[in-house]
Amino acid sequence: MLGWRTVCPHCGLPGLRVALLLGVVMLSGCSTYGERQEAAVRAVERGDYELAESRFDESLKDSERDYLLYLLEVGMVRHLAGDYEGSNALLEQADQLRDTLTFRSGGARFAELMTSPASGPYRGAGYEYAYVNYFKALNYLALARETGDPQWLDAARVEARRLEIILNEFAADEGDYLELATQEEDSAGAFLRILRQLRGDYLDRDQLIYRDDAWGRFLTGITYENLGEWDSARIAYQQSALAYEQGYAEQYDLGGEPARQAWTAVVRMMRTGGGWADEWPRLVDRKQLDEEETRPLAADESLLLVVEHAGRVPPIGELNLLLHRQPEAQSLMLRPLISREGRAGQEQLVWFTLNYADHGIGDLLLRYQAGGALQVLDNPLRSKQVYIGPLWDLAQESGLLEGIGPVGVRVSVPWYPPAGPPPPESRLVTASEASRPLLTMADPEQIKRQERLRLAQDEMTAALLRETVRNTTSAAVSGAVSEHGNQDLGLILGLLGRAATTATARAETRHWATMPRRARMAMVRVPAETQTVRLEQRGRVQWEEEVSPRPRQVNLYLVRTFAQR
Repeated sequence: MLGWRTVCPHCGLPGLRVALLLGVVMLSGCSTYGERQEAAVRAVERGDYELAESRFDESLKDSERDYLLYLLEVGMVRHLAGDYEGSNALLEQADQLRDTLTFRSGGARFAELMTSPASGPYRGAGYEYAYVNYFKALNYLALARETGDPQWLDAARVEARRLEIILNEFAADEGDYLELATQEEDSAGAFLRILRQLRGDYLDRDQLIYRDDAWGRFLTGITYENLGEWDSARIAYQQSALAYEQGYAEQYDLGGEPARQAWTAVVRMMRTGGGWADEWPRLVDRKQLDEEETRPLAADESLLLVVEHAGRVPPIGELNLLLHRQPEAQSLMLRPLISREGRAGQEQLVWFTLNYADHGIGDLLLRYQAGGALQVLDNPLRSKQVYIGPLWDLAQESGLLEGIGPVGVRVSVPWYPPAGPPPPESRLVTASEASRPLLTMADPEQIKRQERLRLAQDEMTAALLRETVRNTTSAAVSGAVSEHGNQDLGLILGLLGRAATTATARAETRHWATMPRRARMAMVRVPAETQTVRLEQRGRVQWEEEVSPRPRQVNLYLVRTFAQR
């Protein structure tokens, strides 16, 4: 068995130091996806879209495992550059990959288990596919406004329908907000919440599921309204309003104003299409709406809709942990290996404490049972005990403990840094009224953050399984060579195997890096005549354009803002 002071017979250095040095050298060449794409994303922020696309081409286009990311990132770049047809050509390919990427052969799964999840093709998150349809619909609506060609509105209808289908699938698979509220109200649900809190698990992961997208449904209503399909628009706006009210606004901390905007659109469609003379006044009263805002558009009026996508989602980081054995407590122990200094290191530690550390009563009781008072006092907020107990002998016989070794193994999991201050307030300035602030209708950054929180435990379990299997396999190979009489070769293979597994322990940090952080809007009733409008942040003009809105239409204008512009 390789001990703490085993010496390499060829170099005279302790075997532990050889393994660690090799691991550090190999690890130094690795980086997260966000770090690798930083130059491209910075070019996007500067508005240098040609450079951004070339950077993404260089790093992603020829990589089969990253091809979905290439389609997403370059599709977004072309969207921002105003090449809406080029953007949709790529996003359509991304949409078609949705089903094919979910299948993995047994060999592919084993290869990822023995290397890292980043070694396989990027498959995308559910909310990312919803936003593929969302941006495709925006592209078609922008083309319809620019060209006046009705074919683009028909294409937007198709895309809006696709978005409805995928959102309905989420609601069917995960349960909608109304079903979630019903589960929380029954006594069994309340008892389970109490048990979770006793365990120290204060996050109800059911509350973090991406179930619906109220803002996406609002956009669907806009599409139907511009097509003159008043009843379909009314239904879509009503679905948006109900999603906001029943849980979407609370889940993503959006307040009550988005739902009010959606109900205003519902009543406007009731009054425009007719047949709701008895119902719409009651709805105006119940929802406390401004009746003037709900009236149908006159022949010389337009609705000006400015949609701002502000900022970008933070990159996913990598948190390294050390898994080592504690024979005296018949346990395995996880401790964070903080790789960053100052605030970034503190943020990594907080992520570990929130998601993995032993801070519940149940966790502390297990520590006490396994090792007494000293085990309880051993920095429970900076460590996680995996109690094996009666299975300790089986773990030893199977080679699991031998694979972990006396030094321990490195385990890597994703972590999500804080987003920092929110994007500054944006205000829309038109000639017909005083400036008004844009309203946050969706928060993709929060959607992404909650998805990361929801998956944290599963990602930890998968990482533990992956690294213990890899290190146990490596230990078994070196042990077999040593048993056949070549102890020197077995020792070298053991050191190299441990160095290789340590260096290649990688977390999945890939994500759609150019997604916006917030989606905000202002919808203003204006005269159907040429006029200049602008978007301001902190008194600085971020966007200005002379517009000629079409009468009795929702005229969509898209703006992307970043903090440094």
